[in-house]
Amino acid sequence: MNTFLLPFVQTMNALSTSGVVWEDSQGHEKCTKVFPGPCTVDSVARSEVMCMGQFNGEHGCGWCELPGEVVAKGNGHCRVYPAPTSAPKLRTHESFLRHAHKARTKRGKVSCGVKGTSVLTLLTYFSFCSGFVVDYMHAVCSGFVKATTLMWLKSKKCRSFRLRHHLEEVDKLLLSVCPVWEMSRLPRSLKDAKYWKSAEWRNWLLFYSPVVLSGYIPSKHYKHWYIICRHHALLVEHLYRFFEEFESCQDRYAKLSYENTKSYTAKRT
Repeated sequence: MNTFLLPFVQTMNALSTSGVVWEDSQGHEKCTKVFPGPCTVDSVARSEVMCMGQFNGEHGCGWCELPGEVVAKGNGHCRVYPAPTSAPKLRTHESFLRHAHKARTKRGKVSCGVKGTSVLTLLTYFSFCSGFVVDYMHAVCSGFVKATTLMWLKSKKCRSFRLRHHLEEVDKLLLSVCPVWEMSRLPRSLKDAKYWKSAEWRNWLLFYSPVVLSGYIPSKHYKHWYIICRHHALLVEHLYRFFEEFESCQDRYAKLSYENTKSYTAKRT
């Protein structure tokens, strides 16, 4: 990956420092510089670009140094990152370089999830770690939203949030929705939820589920889910509205993440 990205880094560094000299229509010479913006890659590619272990491994988060916890899942185990009770230690450009140096000196051993030095640390005007953004499609739509909905549908009878015994009623409401023409996909039955695409999970989160789930899951879980839907709707709205409410939204979302961990407890090993 470093070999692949090196020409990009060299070109961008030249464009951001020396720029491109050109003449306008009046013959005036101008110099235009190009600067790198946020880096958007999916969760699997991000670990390769950052020279880190995968997101489902120990210290797999690209923004903080939480190690995660191993929990039972089916006949096996998986690693999860439950919301901490206090703010986790965030990764920085400097801390990443420090762990990368340790990984090199340990001859291939991983240091806090870091395997080595990414060539993007040489990219001028790019803040490593904070310059990467969350993969909304996989982390939210096809990640959290899908996992939570399938948990409602597949949970055992003893769980209060079990949705399967209301599946026909919820399906009837969902399939009766007539979305506007801008929405690329029509609603599909929850019986086919495991085959839904990311756009369908996005529509379920932002538009359908707050309406069709009302009265079919316990009020505590519904209220919690509704607030999550509302916050995600805020995060994808116009920027001027986003910046006005970002701080309060950030604080509320941290609280929601902690409450979500308590509401849907998992057996830890």
